[in-house]
Amino acid sequence: MGVGALKGTSAHHRAYFSNALEPLYDLGCRSLGFRRHVVEYEGYAVSMLQGQGRGGPDLVLLHGLGDRSSTWALMLRRLSRGPWGKILVPDLPGFGYSFVPEADVKRLNLDDGARFLRLLIKNTCADGAFVVGNSLGGWIACLSLRQAPDEVLGALLLAPAGFMSPEELGQAGDLFAHPDAKIFAQACLPDAPFIVRRVARRMMAPVLESDVVQSFVRSDSRKHLFESGDFAGLEHRLRILWGLQDGILPQSCLQRMQDELGDRVVTEDSLGHAPQRTRPDLVLRELERLRQQV
Repeated sequence: MGVGALKGTSAHHRAYFSNALEPLYDLGCRSLGFRRHVVEYEGYAVSMLQGQGRGGPDLVLLHGLGDRSSTWALMLRRLSRGPWGKILVPDLPGFGYSFVPEADVKRLNLDDGARFLRLLIKNTCADGAFVVGNSLGGWIACLSLRQAPDEVLGALLLAPAGFMSPEELGQAGDLFAHPDAKIFAQACLPDAPFIVRRVARRMMAPVLESDVVQSFVRSDSRKHLFESGDFAGLEHRLRILWGLQDGILPQSCLQRMQDELGDRVVTEDSLGHAPQRTRPDLVLRELERLRQQV
């Protein structure tokens, strides 16, 4: 199934696919041995990049809300030369090239993301996989670890959602429900150069207003907020990288994460919400620490 079949998607959704940089990204990935192909998930065509490391456990990279697989571009070269087996980089259902019919977009929620990850690992990775997830992707990874610890070997969470109070979740949702691309770009990438934020702002505007993003914002995710003791016995399989300049998630989340995971929560003073885009070296460092930790 080709990635050009955008029939049935909304105007906002179509705008999400118009990023002219994506073909260049795919070309660069091909030079590293990554190939884009389509897997089926509950009748939907899910686009995924797949590459190969030099041997080791399999690895899945999960982007955040309103993002796509290209968010990991600066990490793929080193990962392909590292101690990993299969490297799977999907566009979550409804995002990037993984389009969903307009009639179904408004039903997408956190459960869909977690179910997709579990099935992807079960059907593709013989011995489970490590997962790196940013924001929503971190929430999905963490939730999947609790639900299927035999599938998720360990999870590195980058600015993960899920550790908020219900009130904080509502406040974070307001940022997406009434999006201002300029404010959002500054909140998400305070550690990026001005020109990067300017480009990001132009790309974010149609994405933030898309049906799929608004569907996640409107869905009731409160039942999946983590509580004290949720990770008892799993602490050694988790690691968190948190930026103290993150303007998307409340900094009050930090204390809850530290209470649960102690020194497995690593903070960086100058880091924002998307470290894979601005400090991939830190992400790779913490991923290696997680691999050794597990």
